Amino acid sequence: MFNDPQLLAKIAANPTTKHLLADPSFMQKLRQVQSNPQQLQQEILQDQRLMQIMAMLLGINMSPTGEAGEPMQTDEPVNSPCRPTTQTNVDSRIVPSRITPQA
Repeated sequence: MFNDPQLLAKIAANPTTKHLLADPSFMQKLRQVQSNPQQLQQEILQDQRLMQIMAMLLGINMSPTGEAGEPMQTDEPVNSPCRPTTQTNVDSRIVPSRITPQA
């Protein structure tokens, strides 16, 4: 994945990662991981920039905001209190059902 010949072009084309190409410490770390892929597992846990590149290559948006800088849409509001569900119009009587045989 990090040995992809198009890796630098992909990083440059992505607005969330292109700034990393101007960072000499990131470029040095990237070269180290490319020359020794076994280091990736350890380095990716220590360097969030490498995690960001891996997420970009996998098509995962790890930012808490959408592409336009707006909050991501979720199913539930983030800060809403939980509302208990209640049943209304429940008949508390138990009525046995009748089963009629069919011919």
